[in-house]
Amino acid sequence: MNSRIAFAALLCSVVFCLPAPAAPAVPDSAALDAWGEELVAVVQNRDGAAFSQRFNLDTFTARALRNVPGVTPQMAAGFRTGFGPKVGDFLNNLQPEDSFVYLHTRPGGEGHHLIFRLLGESGLNYWDVTVSPDAAGVLKIDDMYFASTGEAISQTMQRLVLRMLSNSDPNDGPSDAELAAIADFSKMGTTAVAGKGDEALLIYDALPEKYQRDKVTQVMRVLAASTCSDPKKLDEVCIDFKRRFGDDPACDLMLIDAFLARKHYESALACADRLDAFVGGDPHLDLLRAGIQREAGMFERAQISGLRAHERDPLSFDAIDMLITVGADLKDFDEMKKWMLFAESDFDFRFADDLNGGEIFTDFKQSPQYKLWLKERPAE
Repeated sequence: MNSRIAFAALLCSVVFCLPAPAAPAVPDSAALDAWGEELVAVVQNRDGAAFSQRFNLDTFTARALRNVPGVTPQMAAGFRTGFGPKVGDFLNNLQPEDSFVYLHTRPGGEGHHLIFRLLGESGLNYWDVTVSPDAAGVLKIDDMYFASTGEAISQTMQRLVLRMLSNSDPNDGPSDAELAAIADFSKMGTTAVAGKGDEALLIYDALPEKYQRDKVTQVMRVLAASTCSDPKKLDEVCIDFKRRFGDDPACDLMLIDAFLARKHYESALACADRLDAFVGGDPHLDLLRAGIQREAGMFERAQISGLRAHERDPLSFDAIDMLITVGADLKDFDEMKKWMLFAESDFDFRFADDLNGGEIFTDFKQSPQYKLWLKERPAE
């Protein structure tokens, strides 16, 4: 295999271990929304082949290589060959219990931008998927930006291509030292994700300086610092990250849990606010805020957050559950009764007459509103 093709394939495996001509027609919002829901079905089914079919490899290759000097058609073909077989494998990184939801479109630069939320054991992430019609008028993915890494796949790939070219023999490809650095770069990421903060930071310290500068590396460094044994390390790393990248969503995603562990509630809420502005609004973030505010004893603010979650997503039972819970916190039994009636009338849900002995209902059951709820609730 040509050495250029070989290292293109290697680049793809590193990245995935870490989340054209003018079109004949412009899709309207309904077409974009329908496409977004179709992608959700593909991801939920972990259908790698269908995911690959939705990727425009020509456009992606052009994006990834557009600032690489001296690109030849052979090199572009090798890159495309190396990247293509890996596209569907991307879904293998997702867990069966992960939730993947289409939120909305947002204005952007090139192409049309669709925002998705990924939520699972590995935490919260957002995908900003850029799509445009191909030459046949079919919507295809041109690129994907992950909030957890703070950059698009094409940016990550381009930087690695530039680095490998600068450290490669034209005939033999990357040096052994470069391949070893890439292996350490990948190991740092997997170690940080596994919660082994001290070990990941040691790997970071040993990386060549050019790898330390990478945004992806810096994101993993923040994650590593949040789980390391030295609590002061997180402050140091965060200050350095903000100096380099400002208030980036990648940093906010990493820091919410760390701030909560320290009971820095306002800092955690500020992270949620910046994420909400970045994605253009998400009711899940309202529920996240409400949970943080409840933990901090800010019950009135938690009620406001719960109401906004309901306004943004009237079909969310989680928002109703939050409003009932906050009503109990506030001993606002009129609000509790209101939302309990709503839960039973508008959702496929039924409380037990004695409320299952739930602790949050202890005071409510002693109130006049409990008797009214029993009378007013819908019949079975």
